[in-house]
Amino acid sequence: MDPDSLLESVRDERAKYGTPLKNAEMGQLINAVAWKHRADGWGLAAKSTGAHTKQPRTNRRISRDLLVHQPSEQMYDVLIDVAFEARPGWGGPMPMDMVFVAPVLPTGEVPGPSPKPGVYVAPNDAELADLIRRIPALLRG
Repeated sequence: MDPDSLLESVRDERAKYGTPLKNAEMGQLINAVAWKHRADGWGLAAKSTGAHTKQPRTNRRISRDLLVHQPSEQMYDVLIDVAFEARPGWGGPMPMDMVFVAPVLPTGEVPGPSPKPGVYVAPNDAELADLIRRIPALLRG
């Protein structure tokens, strides 16, 4: 069963950036979309060769235009013409032939509850390190 389209979320995130979209911004954009929908099984695709970007906080090499739906093992191309306009799109589904990478808390956001009641999404090492780093400031108020 194909998952629901995330095109609207991709459009919302894309609107936060200028044109052309910088390589690091592509990583921030797709990570933010995957993070927002992480409880539904969305993530990123590891990519160590060819055109890629880095995942925020972890610097892991990821595809700069693919979102991965782990439950259905499908990938979707969400940015068209990445070298110039990087327009939001929804190409796919394609079989998942890349390693799934869990999204991380986007830069500048405060961790909140899981988007769906009763669904627990464990934080990854980068998220935990960031939270620990911020404890003194949080305690000061």
